[in-house]
Amino acid sequence: MCRISCFHIAQSRSITSRSSCTTELIHKECKFLILNITWHFLVTTVETKRASVKLKNASLKDLKAIFALAGPYKWRILLGLSFLGVSSSIFLLTPRVLGKLIDEFDEAKRAEPGQEDATLKIAKFFKDNPIALVGVLLLGGAAITARVYCMHTAGQLIINDLRKNVFNAVLRQDIAFFDKNRVGEIVSRLSTDALIVGYSVSMNLSDGARALLTCLGSVMFVVIPIMVGTFAVFGKLQRKYTLQMQEAVAGANQVGKILFSASKYNYFLPIKGYSTLDREKRDVQDAAS
Repeated sequence: MCRISCFHIAQSRSITSRSSCTTELIHKECKFLILNITWHFLVTTVETKRASVKLKNASLKDLKAIFALAGPYKWRILLGLSFLGVSSSIFLLTPRVLGKLIDEFDEAKRAEPGQEDATLKIAKFFKDNPIALVGVLLLGGAAITARVYCMHTAGQLIINDLRKNVFNAVLRQDIAFFDKNRVGEIVSRLSTDALIVGYSVSMNLSDGARALLTCLGSVMFVVIPIMVGTFAVFGKLQRKYTLQMQEAVAGANQVGKILFSASKYNYFLPIKGYSTLDREKRDVQDAAS
């Protein structure tokens, strides 16, 4: 019995030592495999990293190819841009109309009946019909909703078509293409790049047009300082030349006063007698000029 128990103990020790050695080897192999995969990933990432292409390096052909993707959905995009024009016009004109409407409640700022412009007439109409103003604001909100819907759906349809084209093009490639390009990079082209290109000809186009309309509507804020500066400069010049003109008129009046005062006391006759009338005329002209 003692021999059998010793044999079992020795056998269990050998099995334990073997299993521990096997576990150690597995750990070493896994660590080596992880290091190898990490190194391979870093090296491949550095080698396959592509430089970003700037917009100034893109040719007209590239831009045409990008906008050609939106060709099948051009009417949807044009409809969205039309809704953009409606909403931008409403919300650009509303502050001015509201300003005129506030002036209508002020007796000091109220315009005379013969000096009413189109904006003031619209403000008076909204003053008499406040429900119409609410309706116009609701129309602007509906136009914004329709614009977002048209542009968003157009963008999603463009992205869907682009992903289909890229997927079909990738399937037609040979084995060397997959050796040269990583699978993650190809999937990135299908997901992220397709999303960026699709939104660039739909939602981003709408946002750019909206910003352009806002800038055009804000031109008045640029023109007003120029007009104020111009009026200030011309006001100073006008004041300067008005003072000079008044001084010249005062000098001419002074000369005339002297001559007329001399004629009152019969001093004007010697002037005529001694042929100095022309000189006196020239003095008056010089004083007036």
